[in-house]
Amino acid sequence: MSVLYLLSTGSYLRKIKDRLLIGRADGSHKSLPIQNVEQIVLNKGGKITPEAVYALLEHRIPIIYVDFLGHVVGVLGNLPCSLQRSLCQMQYFSQEPQQILLIRSILAVKLENQQSLLKSYAKSKYHDELLKLAKQIARYAKRISQTDDIEVLRGLEGIATRTYFQAVPFMVDTDLWPWNGRNRRPPKDPLNAMLSYGYTFLEREVRVAIAGAGMDCRLGFFHSNTGTRDSLVFDFMELFRPNVIDRFVFRAVNLKIFSPEQFETLADGCRFTEEARKVWIYQYEKYMQVISKSCQDQTPREWIRSQIEDFARHLFTASDTTL
Repeated sequence: MSVLYLLSTGSYLRKIKDRLLIGRADGSHKSLPIQNVEQIVLNKGGKITPEAVYALLEHRIPIIYVDFLGHVVGVLGNLPCSLQRSLCQMQYFSQEPQQILLIRSILAVKLENQQSLLKSYAKSKYHDELLKLAKQIARYAKRISQTDDIEVLRGLEGIATRTYFQAVPFMVDTDLWPWNGRNRRPPKDPLNAMLSYGYTFLEREVRVAIAGAGMDCRLGFFHSNTGTRDSLVFDFMELFRPNVIDRFVFRAVNLKIFSPEQFETLADGCRFTEEARKVWIYQYEKYMQVISKSCQDQTPREWIRSQIEDFARHLFTASDTTL
């Protein structure tokens, strides 16, 4: 199954019989059967015909609109979440004992994955420093398992994540990739820009998986439900940041797939050049379709979807029992 990207000016998507034709401004094009496509990603530089939109909606293939930095602007053709399921989800998450249990569980996985990544790099790089930071994260994980206060849990997660990012200079060549800590909105350097860009791709993966599992992405349990963003998307992203995006970014940097020269710094921050984004998309899609031990012997995309589907089954089964 393919994800089609229309992110360059002049790119377009058309429907020809039972196939989709994707073209570029330089005149190049390719076609593939519509049943071989699982999602479309485009920004305002890409064009899609009404016939293609209609066919994609008929096949329940989501069309995801993103901005130039990769942030999701909107989704067309999302699988619907029923009102009953939204109510079940809201009531289940609003029970404080359940909420605390869910937050602890998701943070336990996140911190375990952070430790696992540091330990894997400790086998070949700066063994003592990386293991020391991994042990610090383990101590925060223990405190999380014993805490019942939601704000304290959020604070501990923030401290653990700052500790985790202190390990970056021991995992990459900081002569090429300077690192002064995690920064965003906007990212100020190439490595932070790559992480931020990767997280926008992760947001899209999680958003599609939540819709496919029949949950309401607006109703979360960890990030605040303020109505200004889809909280459940960002809750689930915590599970997958270390094992999916961070592993991909650090691996790509160490294999010299990317270089600092492939970035530009503008008034709105540091970001990939247009040509470098094409390289990213190719490498990212290849990575997302390779089975990985860190993803429980599934591809990263399969792992994300299976974890979210398992969560949804547990949620709605528990709701039927307790509500």
